[in-house]
Amino acid sequence: AAAAGGGARAGRGATGPGALTLMPPPPPRGVTHTDHDLEHPKGTKLRLRFLNTWGDKYYVGLSALQVLGADGKPLTLPSTALDGWPRDMNALNTEAGAEGSGGGTGDSRTLDKLFDGCNVTMDDNHMWLAPAAYAPGVKPGGETANWIEITLSAGEPVAVSGLRLWNYNKSADDTFRGVRRVKVTLEGG
Repeated sequence: AAAAGGGARAGRGATGPGALTLMPPPPPRGVTHTDHDLEHPKGTKLRLRFLNTWGDKYYVGLSALQVLGADGKPLTLPSTALDGWPRDMNALNTEAGAEGSGGGTGDSRTLDKLFDGCNVTMDDNHMWLAPAAYAPGVKPGGETANWIEITLSAGEPVAVSGLRLWNYNKSADDTFRGVRRVKVTLEGG
């Protein structure tokens, strides 16, 4: 599958409290165009690889995620479109193979919270948190970074004009769990 995308640096507060918007770079000097002139990349699967956080070595998290369509508006995606590794804190028990060895089963900070519409919050019941892939005790299985994969379409490729990420924001100390660098690829175009 063809891949489009590249690395991006996540800043704090890009579009509102804790938000980051990933958009195409500005046109070269002397070139002008409108958004209507842009050909947006298309694909069926979007993969975000979280390369590091703002300082937490053990956990990575987000409060919300929006995938923007060709019109610049968030796409409506079901929670079944999401997959990830490690999926969430509940993976600690799966990886260790025993109950009670990690974050505990039933942790509410699951992937589906990224699309629950509660973007600007300090309530961790509306956030996603996972053990960092590079943290001690997490078996990466060949992976060196956490990833989230979003199935945009089972058929025709979907145009993507940008992303909005809201970093983990439970408390001032927990903001270090937010994503600092992310690699984005769009496949199936």
